[in-house]
Amino acid sequence: MLVNRVLIAALLAANIACSAETSTPSRALAADNNVSTVQANNCSFSREKITLIGNLPSAKQVDSQKGIDADSNELVQTQSFSYNNGDKVVVEQKFCDMYNLTVSYSLNVLSKSNFQDALDRIDYIVKSVHQDYELKAPLKLVVDMLMNQNRFSINMPFDIAIPGHAARSKDFVEQNIAFNNVGETGGQINFYVGLGGE
Repeated sequence: MLVNRVLIAALLAANIACSAETSTPSRALAADNNVSTVQANNCSFSREKITLIGNLPSAKQVDSQKGIDADSNELVQTQSFSYNNGDKVVVEQKFCDMYNLTVSYSLNVLSKSNFQDALDRIDYIVKSVHQDYELKAPLKLVVDMLMNQNRFSINMPFDIAIPGHAARSKDFVEQNIAFNNVGETGGQINFYVGLGGE
């Protein structure tokens, strides 16, 4: 475990930016009965490069939508899942000139172990989309190191940029993790990764 912490510390030895903004999936979708082939052909990331998430362990899919973001004209694929323990997750993939993945995970009951389990589940989801992106260490170890460096805990909201060198990709990478307490007992984790652009 000490070796993992040293490895992660070395990977994350960059300035870490914190901000007050939280990434959440967009809600404004135009219906995608038949997305324009011309628009799709002009995009760097085509629908063929987007992998829908199949079955998630201990969860069932409750919704799936595809469309075009009314504000950005990006193609959007959104899937919602409900876990057996009452947790919920919304996975949004937006793509055209860039690929954007937002995983919004709602914890039914917040505890240290549930928080760690949620990070494992987010890590599994990120690997399931099969993009040219991989963290060099498990997400829960990366987040634990960032939280320790910034003296954050699950008792307070935070938004942390994850340094690009903590991931492998041939594309430019932007990534962050945010957390907020929700109500008396719950919590919300938002993980974002953007590929491409500059």
